Amino acid sequence: MKKLISLLSVTTLLFVLTACGQSAKETYVKAYEGFMDAKTYETSSTIDVNVQSEKMNNAPNAQMFLGLINNAEIKADVRVDTKKEITEAVLHIKTSQGPMSFNLDVPMHINMKKQKVYIKTETIKQAMSMVPMLPVSPDFQFEKEYVALDARASTKNSDQKQLQEQYNKQMMDMIKSLSEDRFTKNENQIELDLKGNQVKDLIISLVESSIKENNQLPQGASKEEIEKSLEDVSFNKFSMQTTIEDNQLKKEDISIEMEASETGQQGTIMLNVTNQYKSINEEIEFTMDPTEENTMTQKQFEEKLNELMMKSMMPAGQ
Repeated sequence: MKKLISLLSVTTLLFVLTACGQSAKETYVKAYEGFMDAKTYETSSTIDVNVQSEKMNNAPNAQMFLGLINNAEIKADVRVDTKKEITEAVLHIKTSQGPMSFNLDVPMHINMKKQKVYIKTETIKQAMSMVPMLPVSPDFQFEKEYVALDARASTKNSDQKQLQEQYNKQMMDMIKSLSEDRFTKNENQIELDLKGNQVKDLIISLVESSIKENNQLPQGASKEEIEKSLEDVSFNKFSMQTTIEDNQLKKEDISIEMEASETGQQGTIMLNVTNQYKSINEEIEFTMDPTEENTMTQKQFEEKLNELMMKSMMPAGQ
């Protein structure tokens, strides 16, 4: 089952990096190329994941984990200004399984020029209150409104841009190479269906492109591991229905179903994503305003967490 979860993580990340295969031959290619060049845009997404595993169904702790995943309502609202290199996103997560429940909104302000991710400390406090091992008193408060986390990865910002561009090019080249019969058009909607081997080839192609151009893969993954994982994986379904109006993307419904086997155990993952687009090349407003005065550093945040951990381990009354 680890293979299945690992594959889901890698596959999802690759499709996110490549804008999830957004094309539908000439009509859609034109719309997507316009979207790639957009200076500003907003998206609203809903994500539904369903994981089934024979092995995990027989383990109580694993059942709880699967229940939290399968019952989750995940939404994301995103605003992007590519010129300012600022992205503002709010991730909405709601789930429950038995006695456990989780309901959290996570607003993030990402400034790639500064290489920082800003998160509201009130959100962090709310998340901490859901962790039994880290009790937080109701009157606890962070000193600042935001915390700035380091967004630097192993590559420089310019390298990350190059990697993104290469992924996009690789995806567009692959879509353009597909035959016309893969695309079905109905008024302003275009549906794209890929067969299992084509999805596998796409993933491997993106991995090879990543290695060739930047010598970089998603953290914890390697080409060999991904190819090995794909050997026992079947993509039963990969379809994408896209709505286009006035040569602009408006909506996408993406459906992926995969099946994997590991040590004689079968597992399936079904992933459904709906993306809605608006405000392409229009003026957008960001609602978060982190400044040096209202933001604590990552070091200050870590020191605060250590302080809380130490207090939680002390006997009551001390």
